[in-house]
Amino acid sequence: MNDKQYSGIVENDLFNIMQREPLDCNQVKLTKIPMQAEQTPESAQIDLSNY
Repeated sequence: MNDKQYSGIVENDLFNIMQREPLDCNQVKLTKIPMQAEQTPESAQIDLSNY
């Protein structure tokens, strides 16, 4: 399995990761920027409110 792909559901504008193994965080906000981009994650956050 690719460690950068997750399955989950959207609830209250957050992506809830569904994973068998325990994770440090199971709710995340998704963005459209690479990890090392020189901009804040909030500036490219994906709006999940329609889901």
